[in-house]
Formats: sequence, C-alpha cells, structure tokens
Amino acid sequence: MNATPPSRAPAASSGTVRWFLLLLFTFIFLLNAWVCDDAYITFRSIDNFLHGYGLRWNVVERVQSFTHPLWMMLMTLAAGLTREFFFTTIGLSLLLCLAMLLAWRGGAVLVLLLVSSKAFMDYSSSGLENPLSYLLLALFFREFLRDGPAKDNRDRRRIGRLVLFATLAYLNRPDTILLYIPALLLVLARALRRHRARAAVPVLLGGLPAVAWHVFSVVYYGFFFPNTYYAKLAGAGVSGSVLRRQGWAYLANSLNFDFITLFVTALALVLVFARRPRKAPTVCAGLGVLLYFVYVIRIGGDFMSGRFLALPFLLGAFLVAREVASRRLGWVAFTLLALYNVIAPRVPIKTSRDYTRWDPDAHNGISDERAYYQDGASLLFYSPARPPPDNAYTRLALQARGAPDKAFVSETIGFAGYIVGPGKYIIDKLGLTDPLLARLPISKGSLANFQIGHFGRRLPLGYFESCAEGINRIEDPGVREYYDGLLLITRAPLFTPGRWKAIAEYNLGSKRRYKQAYLAD
Repeated sequence: MNATPPSRAPAASSGTVRWFLLLLFTFIFLLNAWVCDDAYITFRSIDNFLHGYGLRWNVVERVQSFTHPLWMMLMTLAAGLTREFFFTTIGLSLLLCLAMLLAWRGGAVLVLLLVSSKAFMDYSSSGLENPLSYLLLALFFREFLRDGPAKDNRDRRRIGRLVLFATLAYLNRPDTILLYIPALLLVLARALRRHRARAAVPVLLGGLPAVAWHVFSVVYYGFFFPNTYYAKLAGAGVSGSVLRRQGWAYLANSLNFDFITLFVTALALVLVFARRPRKAPTVCAGLGVLLYFVYVIRIGGDFMSGRFLALPFLLGAFLVAREVASRRLGWVAFTLLALYNVIAPRVPIKTSRDYTRWDPDAHNGISDERAYYQDGASLLFYSPARPPPDNAYTRLALQARGAPDKAFVSETIGFAGYIVGPGKYIIDKLGLTDPLLARLPISKGSLANFQIGHFGRRLPLGYFESCAEGINRIEDPGVREYYDGLLLITRAPLFTPGRWKAIAEYNLGSKRRYKQAYLAD
C-alpha cells in the first residue's frame, strides 16, 4: 500500500469542504448520541471521588470498577468543571472525535466511511472510552505510517511519541494494545538497530504512565488489574470452545446488522496483504487488526453489538481511505457509500425517534444497547421533564435511595448505582464491582444462559448481612476466611501490617480465585 503520509493524500479540496465534513459528522454524531448503563459504573466512582470519598464504587472499600483509567481521569477533569455527566460525556466525546478527524487529516471518503458504520457511531458517544481510543489510534498510526528520519534526535523523539501514544491507548483500555503490538515491535527493532542503547531512554519515558498507574493500582486497590478482569476473564468458568463459538456469533451479528463495519475491515486486510510490494508499516497495521480479531473471538466478543469492532474498523477505514486517495477513486467510493446509506436499513443517518422498532433484545446474548436504552438516555429523546438517565432502573434506584436498607442487590448497576448515591452499598451479582463475588465460581444457572461479561454468582450465606453491617457474617468457613483477606486489602489502611502479604497471596498465589463449592442463598 502507499506509504504516503495522510497529510499528502487528497483530502478535502478546500476549507469550506472540510468544515462541511466536520458539520456532517457532528450532525450524525448528535443524532446518535447516547450514554450507556456501563458508563455510569465509572461515573459513580468519579462522583464519589469528586465528593471526597475516594476513587471507589462503594465508598467503604477500594475497588477499581473501571477498565479505562485514562478515560476515567479525563472524565473526572471534565465532570469536576461541569458537575454533570450526561451532556459532559457527549460533548467531550464529540470533541475527541473531531480531534481524531483533524489529526488524521482525512477527507470525504474517510468521513463517509465512519458515519456509515453503526458500530463506530454507536460508540463515538455512549460514555465509554472509545472516542479517546479513536484519537490515540489516529495519532499513533499517522506517525507510524509516515517515513521518519533515520539517525538523529528527531527519530528518537518520534520513537518516544509512538511508545507514549501506545501506552496511553493501553491505559485507556488495556486490550486495545493488541492493535499496536506488531507496530511497536517494528518500532523497537528499528530503534535498536539505529540507536542501540540510546533507544532505551525514549522507550522507557514513553512507557512510564503505564508503570505509574499499575504502581498506584497495586498500592491503592491492592490488585494489578481492575476488578472487572477477575469477574469476566480470569478463569471465569466458561469453556474455550463455548467462548469461541460466541465470538463467531458476535461477528455474524455485525454482518447481519452492520455489514459495512466488517466489510471495510476485511477490505483493508486484503489491500494490505495482497498488494505488492508490501510495506512493513502497513503490514504491521494489518497484523494488529488480525491479532485483535483473534482476541475478540477467543473472549466471545461482547454483549454490546459492534462495540469491540469499532476500533479495528477505524484502522481499516484509515487504510482504505489512503488507498482510495492514492488511486484517485474518490468519486467511486463516494457513490458506493451513498448507495449503501440509501439501501441499508440501520445506518446511523437514518436514526430517528422510532429507532427502537429494531429489536433491541439480545440475539445469542448480543444486544443493540443503544436501541435498548435510547428512550431514556439519548440526546434524541431528551426532555427537561425527564432528565437523563430516566428508565425503569433509575426509578427503582430513586425508591431504593429513600429506603432504610443500607445495601441492595442488583445486576444492572450503572444507572442505579449512580442515582442511588454513596449512601447505599450495592451488591453486584455479576461481580463487576464486587471484590468477593468476582472471584467466586459462576453459578450453574448463569453458565446455562449468559451474556459475555455477565456471569452471575450466588451470594454466600451471610454475605448480604456482611455488606449491610460492615462485619464479616459469612457462614461458610472457607469463604469467610477468604473474605477476611479481601477486607484487609480493600478496607484497611494502605500500610496496615499484613496487607502487603495478602496482596501478594491474592495476586500471585493460590488465592487469586476461590474455586471451592460454598453455602449460598
């Protein structure tokens, strides 16, 4: 493929056209803007932090309930200024998406590719980390695909920037590093060949943010990974064959409801590997996409339709748009994309208030989350009389907030957790925010009928009382002892004697998971 930097490819022919493209993207973004339940899991932790309780889900314990530290930090800064989350996250997401378009300097074909993808536009807002991931991907690959200087200080600075962009992408969502690994290996190999030991300085400096975060995570939370890792992936109990079958179903779901996303990604791979002569940087970009797809299939995809396909699609769209520009096929691509948007029923530009006519319910455990929550958590349905989020979960949370109970059990915890406030202890049966349940075996009923990332656990006898009273009242001796260790890690002062020994045992030893049967409600 052409190694010409994006800035030299034919893009917008004038400033007027560029502004029109940005306005078109903004219009379709706002038409599809929404905030999902999962986003409010992070927002509750941020809200607790802003009110002086610390970066916690339940204020009595230190648990990392989010998988995107960098996005959390950015949202904390933004919400600290606005003291509001719904409009803040939508506005911030739009700014990041526009910054991505300006950073890549793409033209009409790229913009039309992006606004045609349901997966990309659905998660351009949503309150999740995707918009920041989009920007970091553009910054990294714009630099990486450009031929840089060979043997001078500018080259070492370039190496440092590339490592820093990849590190920030990792901090924004750890599994996205798979898209960068082949490119990083090429960068490091060339750096060693050109600069030998002098390459270590920019590489180490670029990687420092990740080191700093993990040191903080172990000291403050007591664990190297977020709690969601233990709840979803760390030996959760689902067989590999079942996960792989679900992963293929995830791709099939995308082909059925959002054909262009996988088509453009596949087209980019064909262009990368079929073109002669092959260019090492573009091959590395293609290998990153393949590596990420292997990961998505192995973990079973996600319960949110299209979510894990948006980022590889974006990289594919970058590559396809470059190829179209180099071959001067802009009008052909424009015509085909316009035709697709006319024919396809669920393209983002056709979003309207009756969007929920499309069945939002789960198929093979995969659901259209935007359709499911649009009525009470989207910009299109906004009403001052019903400030978002407003749905059955938030109304139940409002009732619970005024109830005398100190704890309550839930499986849909984002909206509810944020609305109910810091005064209630929320027991998450899926374990996403619960340090004990995340490490207990999945219930048999959940294994028989599950959504990816939603693996229910049975509450040990006495656990509800333990959470409500702040005293370990679990009846099963083994679980009671195991919970004592977690209480030491998550609730005791940071440098309490014995805490660091417990941290080592629960991170590296036999206590990483509790695998025994136990007395349950």
